Amino acid sequence: MKRKHNADRLKDGHIISHCPEVTRLVSRLSKESLITLVLRWLETPACMPDAMGKRAGELLEAKSLYREMGQKDSVSKRSVMERMFDYEWARGFNLLQIAHMDLQYLLDHPNSIKWTASRIAVHGDHRSAPSVHPPSFVRNLRSSLGSSLTTHIYTTRHTGVIIRIQLHESLNPVSLNVLPPPKRIFYLAFPTSPHVFHVPITDGCHELVYRAIATSLSQVGCEIDLKLLPVVTRSLTTMIHIRGASRNAAALGAWSIYANNQVDKSPLSPADLQEISVSDGEDEVDEKQMRSKVAAARFGDSTYACERIAFQVQENHPQDASFTPTVLVRFESKDVFGELKRLVEDGVIDGRRMPGWMTGEDGVTSGIVSDRKLVSRR
Repeated sequence: MKRKHNADRLKDGHIISHCPEVTRLVSRLSKESLITLVLRWLETPACMPDAMGKRAGELLEAKSLYREMGQKDSVSKRSVMERMFDYEWARGFNLLQIAHMDLQYLLDHPNSIKWTASRIAVHGDHRSAPSVHPPSFVRNLRSSLGSSLTTHIYTTRHTGVIIRIQLHESLNPVSLNVLPPPKRIFYLAFPTSPHVFHVPITDGCHELVYRAIATSLSQVGCEIDLKLLPVVTRSLTTMIHIRGASRNAAALGAWSIYANNQVDKSPLSPADLQEISVSDGEDEVDEKQMRSKVAAARFGDSTYACERIAFQVQENHPQDASFTPTVLVRFESKDVFGELKRLVEDGVIDGRRMPGWMTGEDGVTSGIVSDRKLVSRR
């Protein structure tokens, strides 16, 4: 039997009926975010309640009511939800609204999902990665996925292009009317750099999407491969900092002073830019000040927030060169490199002897260290 055109594409207007999963999605948002979205929906034809589509009076009344609920502290978030569920969207929310709510939560809680990165490798006549035109890319992505998955894809712009892909099993019609679990939501982002950011690849569905991304980026005479990089973070801002197109991405840790115009200043730099003192003639610098200077030199003025780093350290045994034990060194924190910098400032770690992979200057969060050098980035 022939599949209909766009049979593997769920439209924005596809309704997901109210269920515990939808309730949890809505309840994650703050009252302020819910009011913002509702007022946006009441201005968007694709999200407007069906019965209210041609009733301008009711529409104005609903907008006024929600604005008033947003301004009154005595009105709880639960009251706002009950109004949404019982009146305007009693049938359920469509996929466009669900994508709006999911993205809003991501904006409100930037550390809510993990991000990793892949380098775009170009083969053929082109020397640089092709620019991404979101509508064309989405069209190619749907074609590349074929009939293996049924998807709803939503694209927006926030620090670059962000694409949300909601995955449903094509062979299970029931799943098309149910909100999939979080692991079936695939996020990817395109910064202005030769990288693509995306959620970590954890299962077969993710593998299908990952392969389809490379195929969708390829053009005539320009074949694209994706090379997964050994970096994982919960902050898209951090990922942009270390893998984006800005000069900071190529100057991390101790090298950040060059990216921040603190040495080799341009004649066009602001005249009031504060210089870093590099004098060696200070006679009475106490130990704490010296440690702070060492920490600033090794980590730079600012560190990027990273939640976890893990490296396998391999060193020959001092009494038996044939024996090379492997030790897993792992740090976990809300800001690993920031905490390590503070340990240097407090004198717990000797900052002058720290390897680069512990200061963040290598821009990776995992790898293999041999003879005190990073030899493999995983």
